Amino acid sequence: MSFGMGSSCFPHSPFPSSGSAYSPFSSQSAFFYSFSRNGGLKGKNRTRTTMACIHQENPNDGVFSKRTATLFVGVSVLPFLQLKAKPLEGLATEEPGLGMADQKQKAEQILQGDASPNSFLSLLNGFGIFSSVLLGALYVLTRKEQIATEAIIESLISKLNKKEAIIDSLEKNFESTLLNENEEQDKQLKEANEEQQSLMNQLKSAKNIATRLELELQNEKRLVEDLSSQIESIRTQHTKAKEGKKELEEKLEKEINSIEVLQERITLLSAEIKNKEDTLHDLHSTLSAKESDLKRLNSTYEQTKDELAGANSEITRLKQEFLRNEKELELMNGVVDGLNAQIRSLTEQKEDSIRKFDAILTEYDDLKSTSEEKAAANAKLLGERDCDLHQLQEKIDIALTELSRNQVLIPDLTQEREDLRKMLDIELKQVENLKSELQIMRENLGKSRDEVSDMQERLQQSRSLCLDLELGISEVKVEFSKAEELFHLKFDEAKRSSEVLAAELKSANDVLKKNKDELRIASLELAAAAENNDILRKELVDVYKKAESTTHDLNEERKVVTSLNKELLDLEKQILSDKESRKSLEMDLEEATKSLDEMNLNALLLSRELEMSKSHISSLEDEKHVMYNSLVEQKQFSQEAREDMEDAHSLIMKLGMERENFGNRAKKLEEELALAKGEILRLRSQINSSRAPVNDWHLQKDEGGSNAPLRSEINSSRAPINDRHHQKDERGSNVPLRRPINSSRAPVNDRHHRKDERGGSNAPFSGKKFSRRRKGNPQRDNS
Repeated sequence: MSFGMGSSCFPHSPFPSSGSAYSPFSSQSAFFYSFSRNGGLKGKNRTRTTMACIHQENPNDGVFSKRTATLFVGVSVLPFLQLKAKPLEGLATEEPGLGMADQKQKAEQILQGDASPNSFLSLLNGFGIFSSVLLGALYVLTRKEQIATEAIIESLISKLNKKEAIIDSLEKNFESTLLNENEEQDKQLKEANEEQQSLMNQLKSAKNIATRLELELQNEKRLVEDLSSQIESIRTQHTKAKEGKKELEEKLEKEINSIEVLQERITLLSAEIKNKEDTLHDLHSTLSAKESDLKRLNSTYEQTKDELAGANSEITRLKQEFLRNEKELELMNGVVDGLNAQIRSLTEQKEDSIRKFDAILTEYDDLKSTSEEKAAANAKLLGERDCDLHQLQEKIDIALTELSRNQVLIPDLTQEREDLRKMLDIELKQVENLKSELQIMRENLGKSRDEVSDMQERLQQSRSLCLDLELGISEVKVEFSKAEELFHLKFDEAKRSSEVLAAELKSANDVLKKNKDELRIASLELAAAAENNDILRKELVDVYKKAESTTHDLNEERKVVTSLNKELLDLEKQILSDKESRKSLEMDLEEATKSLDEMNLNALLLSRELEMSKSHISSLEDEKHVMYNSLVEQKQFSQEAREDMEDAHSLIMKLGMERENFGNRAKKLEEELALAKGEILRLRSQINSSRAPVNDWHLQKDEGGSNAPLRSEINSSRAPINDRHHQKDERGSNVPLRRPINSSRAPVNDRHHRKDERGGSNAPFSGKKFSRRRKGNPQRDNS
């Protein structure tokens, strides 16, 4: 009775039909099931406890508890009924004429028989109390584990919130940096516009002679040729970069295909795991049915205990079978321990693979950020180069228009030429900087290729790890299937042994019936032989001795039965431990499925990032196409500039021809002037021939004083002209223009020399002419 109350203090099992009122392990199994159920329901049934004093919300639980209490009371009464039946069967064989001494002996035997079941009940009550204490301690431990897991989950949630806040702050910083860069670009554009305006003002002030611009145009042509060669080299580099990008795209496509293959494998593995989970559920259902069958067999075994009194040989066989079962269970425990070790090793490998995958992700993010920064820097440099090229084009157009309009102002253009040379030197430096940047870009591309190769090697390592995991899972599955087959075989052997025992019990019942018939015949013979009381008393003494020996045998058999019951309890404990190990294996499988799901999510994230990188690469290619088109347009503009320069050169040649024509006309005019002067001198000589002394005075005057200043003035007037032409010759321009001027001046010098030889009458005239010439052309003197 106390055992029944002790076992009812725990929560009831959700399967009342499969439980046995006699065995105390039904309450333990119910406790574990209810605990697992309550643990899965997180927030709904957290306040539920394991004590029976707290009422449950289901109204049918009270009726169910009453039924279980009545069942336990009935089971506790059964030993008393069975013990009372034994003396009644012994009294059926005796005669009604026995004395009181015989009845006292029988009463003592009855009391001795009652002592053993009472001791058995006390043992059961003590075992029930001990099991309740153990279950309470287990519940406390599981509760602490639940609290620890909840604390871990809350800490993980807080960490996730912190990471989200960090991501938001990074996004805000990135937006602020983008705004600052846009403002800086706007400032740079304004500064460039101001510089363009200043250059326009400087170019408007540059209006001089076009002769000196020929050398500048030639230098510019050379520079344009250099630039065209540089552009061709840049094109070749651009084509090489395109080829490298194509190779990178092919590698990325290969990596994407490998990731898709991994995803397909992961889906197949998840499907296999689901199928195996279904098979595990089926096995659980079969195990529950088989457990119910085992409980029924135990009940039948308990009912046939009294009939197995004389079956000592069969009990020995059962002992041997139990020993075999224990050995097999030990082997099973060894197999389960091996499986647990393999599962731990697999979990460690899985964690290592996850760590490696996280490291690969971080490296991929770093590569992505560096590539974006490089692309932004390249875009800025290309924009600056485009602005510089547009400025150069505008400068060339303005210079051509000013050449067509203004062809007089030379010194200002020389200054502009020096400024342009400085600008060209700056541009050459910029081109060299571009070359260095291109080399840096090539080095970065090589580094990125090395990083891509490293990424490929790491992906291959992750694939090999996945394959190893798949092999380990397959081995675990094979071992699990082998264990299941061994369990089925052992269960079938137990069924067969139970069937054999049932047959043996039937044969024992037949033997007992035969013995009963024989006892009846003996009782009839004893009734007929009433006269021989002494002989019968002796025989009764012998019979009592035999009964005492049989009672001792029964007590020994009961001890054997108790030991067998203990062994059965140990077996049930081992079965429960096996169930718990199976539950742990199921939890490990669930964790494996969760980890596979996480791997799938990570693979999806990687695929998305690869798509983003592809889109970024496509945008970069579009920008490269735009840059290529802009370079083509710049080439066209440079060709147009060359054509304009050739037109300007042709105009300059035409101007040179016109100057030569003007020089010829000047020669003719000077010859006419010389003829006119000769006639004048001839007339003067005729007039003055009559005045000989006067002429002698004039001759002396010409030789002494008047011709010297005239020649000095002429030489002084010619010196700057010759110096200016000498400077032109040193610079390498206006060589053809110098020859006609010198040739035109040669007769003038000869004419003055003749005048000096003839006489000094023309000294004032020549001085006036020279002063008029200087007054008529002041610009030439200033130049």
